[in-house]
Formats: sequence, C-alpha cells, structure tokens
Amino acid sequence: MTSRYLEISATVPIEAAGQRLDQALAALLPDYSRSRLKGWIESGEILVDGATCRPRDKVSGGEAVQIRAELPQETRAEPQPLPLELVYEDRHVLVVNKPAGLVVHPGAGNPDRTLQNALLAHDPDLNAASRRDRAPARQGHERPADRGADAARAHRAGADARSA
Repeated sequence: MTSRYLEISATVPIEAAGQRLDQALAALLPDYSRSRLKGWIESGEILVDGATCRPRDKVSGGEAVQIRAELPQETRAEPQPLPLELVYEDRHVLVVNKPAGLVVHPGAGNPDRTLQNALLAHDPDLNAASRRDRAPARQGHERPADRGADAARAHRAGADARSA
C-alpha cells in the first residue's frame, strides 16, 4: 500500500500578521481543518521558512510555508443494516433520533457499525448524493440537529393545520 502526500508551497499573507500560525494557515488553506493543520505543524510536516514551529507561534506575514503531509487513507463506508429510529423522512430530509454512543461515521478505531453505515443500508442513494451534491469545502454548515428540528417543526405545523 502506497502512502499519499500533500505537497504545498505557500506564503503567509501580510494581512495575517499577528495571527497564530494555525489560524493563518486555516484561512490560507480552507480545505483543511485547523485541527488537521495543527497536527501537521506539531508533527513537523509543515515548515515555516525552513523551520518547525508551534501552532501558537505568531506569524509576521510573508513567511514561506512548505507542507509535505501524509494524507490519511480514505475509507469507504459500506451499508450495514442497523436499527434506526426515524423521526421524519421525506424526499429532502431524514431526521434520525441518534442514540448516545453511536459513532457518526467510520474513522480510526470505528471502521463500521456507524450511523453512516446504517443510513446507507436504509437508502443506498445517499452515498451517491453525498458525493454529487457536496457543497464546496468549508462553506459553513448547519448542524444536522438544527435541520432535523426545523423539518420536524414544519411537519408538525402542517399536520396541525390539516387537523384544525
């Protein structure tokens, strides 16, 4: 198995002067989380002007940043029939009462038996939709619980109006 590496050369913008290194890099590289960037800084996979730094170190702007970071191996979630408590479902929204302790998606230490596996078993089209309809990276997001609560309220409001 071959490891994949991310290799990037960048310059810290002058406007970032005074920011923490991890904050400046998160703004400069929005496709990567600040947490991931922090890990790469701490492991020495990110060099600033040829030297290792700490995530909390302040930048002046204009520094040369070299990144050679090992990318995690991508895993593909497979459908697994697991019990799901569906609160509401329509063509656009699926509201699930997720039990405490159920891991949301596969990752290190949790390769399967996750909510994602269960949802893919419930509706295999979700896998294709998540790839096709994915918004550009880090454009902001709405918490799934907020979307579900709004959908459930709208559903109840419609039911209340029909019964009145």
